[in-house]
Amino acid sequence: MSVLKSNTHSSLQRTRKRDYSVFGLSALLLLCGCYQMANSGGFEDSASVSAFLIGALVACCGYALSWTCSKCWGAAMLLIALVARMIMLPMGSGTEFERLVWDSETLQIGLNPYEEAPVLGRFGTPDEVEWEDMEFSAQSTRFSPLMLWLCNILGFEDGSLQWAKFVFIILDMSLCLALFIRFGAAATSQYAWSPLAIMSVGGMANSDILFLFPMGLGLVLWSQWVEKSGGGSMINSKGGIGGGVGQIVCFVAFLLGVSVALNLLMIPVLVWLVLWVLRKAGLKAGLIALVVGAAPLVLSFLWLSITLEEHAATFIPIKFALKVELFSFLPSIIDWMAGYWLHANSVVFVALVCFAVYALVVNGSIGRMGTIYISTVIMLSPLIQPWYFLWLAPFAIVMGHYGLRVASVFAFVCFLPLRSELTLLTEIELSLFESWMLWAPFVFCSIWFTIKNPARTSGFYVRSF
Repeated sequence: MSVLKSNTHSSLQRTRKRDYSVFGLSALLLLCGCYQMANSGGFEDSASVSAFLIGALVACCGYALSWTCSKCWGAAMLLIALVARMIMLPMGSGTEFERLVWDSETLQIGLNPYEEAPVLGRFGTPDEVEWEDMEFSAQSTRFSPLMLWLCNILGFEDGSLQWAKFVFIILDMSLCLALFIRFGAAATSQYAWSPLAIMSVGGMANSDILFLFPMGLGLVLWSQWVEKSGGGSMINSKGGIGGGVGQIVCFVAFLLGVSVALNLLMIPVLVWLVLWVLRKAGLKAGLIALVVGAAPLVLSFLWLSITLEEHAATFIPIKFALKVELFSFLPSIIDWMAGYWLHANSVVFVALVCFAVYALVVNGSIGRMGTIYISTVIMLSPLIQPWYFLWLAPFAIVMGHYGLRVASVFAFVCFLPLRSELTLLTEIELSLFESWMLWAPFVFCSIWFTIKNPARTSGFYVRSF
């Protein structure tokens, strides 16, 4: 018996040592890779691009190694995620942040950035960024009115890049903390340690975290206080929409509404919640959820309509990327098969609307609906940039979608063409092999998730975590 005890203790010690070793090595590789990326992320020449890609490879190796660790320590995981983002601060921002600032200033001086692109010289000073070098300079803005308004409120302007990065890092780490409290360290590390997320927030200052934060926080509250506690049947049994569960549902609807007002593509997620409340708690509760959820979007468009004295429909960024096909999946395939006589963007827009309606009908959980819908948006979108894969992050953590992991690694394929010719990101074309490297893992994971997680169209279903 004493021998058995001794062997068991020795086995536990070996397992613990392995966990510490794997966790420490993966963290070291991640931080070293991020340091290399930050110091060579300006893309001044092809050598710096190669150095950046080497750093990305090292960081991705550390990220992938962390998947094999049987134990993940929450406090250490969050600390390393924060340090990695802070390491990326010296990296130059992408042109997307500069475009956000320009569009925000355009709106601030009373011009409508949704009708036409700003003309060089309207802002006066010659030392500003040349408009011809700006991202999608021939297109109107892609940002929603609320996004431009937040840019003004938060003080994002020319020269405020580091301040913007600090704001984005705070929001991003707050999202990681909320996900960690609800789903644990191992699940949260899929996003917190993602080299793509680290580069996007701490390095390139992409504004997507502004809508991902309320979306992720809403999903956390929904899974903890609604799904886990019994779902829609608990609304009426606990005081109706004005009771405890009902108030949480309304707050989640508001958070999703804020996310929708910042990114209009998230509308079907909010619509699913409203329809769910209608079915489970009745007409009154559904209408209240609709009003609360739609308020941020309606008020932001109404505010802009009054300010510019124009119809609210003119502020929908529908003109953006009508003819841009950057790294796209299905639009590129359609154009390749059908030629230019068939406008791929029109086809995929109709397909997206049809699929969104289908997803609203068949999915019994918000996690599955959001996961499959956003995966489809990414595959159908005529414009894809690497960090758009992060839109899936909150749902991937909730539902266990491996697409977030593979996209966090293979999205760096988009930077490979920069080694041979430095050019604007909007002009890059991937080779056939590079396109397969980018899309094949993500599409396979999306199909695998759909097969392994069939839709639950009837019956009461509460996801267990």
